Amino acid sequence: MQANRFGALKTPAFGLGFFFRIVGTASMAALFLVCTPSGAHESSESGAGIPVISSHFKAPSGIDIRVVQTTVNQFALATDGTHQVDILDPQGRAFIRLREGKVQADLNAAAWFRAQQPGGGKVPALLMAKKDLPPQWSTVAEQTGYGWYDKRLVDDPPKPFKLSLRVDGKRIVVPVAVSSKPVMHGFWQPEVTQSPDTELTAMIPGVSGSIILLSRPINSEKTLQVLDDQGQAFIELRKDGVWVNQHHKWFDQLKLYGKTGGPEDWIKVNQGHTVTYQDPRIQASWPDNHKETGHWSIPVVIDGNTTPGTVSGEVHWQAVKH
Repeated sequence: MQANRFGALKTPAFGLGFFFRIVGTASMAALFLVCTPSGAHESSESGAGIPVISSHFKAPSGIDIRVVQTTVNQFALATDGTHQVDILDPQGRAFIRLREGKVQADLNAAAWFRAQQPGGGKVPALLMAKKDLPPQWSTVAEQTGYGWYDKRLVDDPPKPFKLSLRVDGKRIVVPVAVSSKPVMHGFWQPEVTQSPDTELTAMIPGVSGSIILLSRPINSEKTLQVLDDQGQAFIELRKDGVWVNQHHKWFDQLKLYGKTGGPEDWIKVNQGHTVTYQDPRIQASWPDNHKETGHWSIPVVIDGNTTPGTVSGEVHWQAVKH
């Protein structure tokens, strides 16, 4: 099958390949490699720099939120599928809701339409005229994470502000600070070049470093196993969701959530059909020389086939011009 690659995070809002503009229909997963750079100075003052979630903010268990810094800044939120999370506008009205493996939008909320474009999408005239319409919730995606634009993230110069969420009925304030920009010369960007079967979609979610997204069709009856270098399965995409071996030596590197610490090996980390995780083999393929190309491969087994297939790809150095 033809491999897919996301060159940017923003894609049409209602596509199932969308995962909040970074992670596809994904799970709580390791969707984020992008975070506050080491050595960057974080400030609560306005000025030159980049918006980041304050390092003082501690997200509730099973929830992760970041400012994803690519060509355009946007919020990216992931859950483990066990919480109801409402994203609130500055007036406190919920306009995006994540619950039970689905993303819902309040189509009567102006903030929903503004969240579709970096500088604020066009709001329908009816909502501009009648701002107190009751909520009209509609499912826009079946996934446990989402990404959206916020005009405040593209202010120039950036200014600190506060984002409000409601998690299981409790309001939570997420402080957004301004971090000074470190000198960045470039980054390693992976690319999928081969994927073995029509029952599997493999793609790289944006500027991801070592993160890969694997997905099986929603209506598929087949189980997909991701194998380690010894041929042992450590991730399974089953009909009822994504399962991970919490006792596997790679678990802590995968950046997946849900570890129970109990005696059972396999735990269910989300109810979807997609996993986005950090595979150590991709990062291990980064060459020492920026002029070289790295090669990586991930063996997979689909529905118990005796011969594993392979998701393989390359990594290339992407220089940043100053």
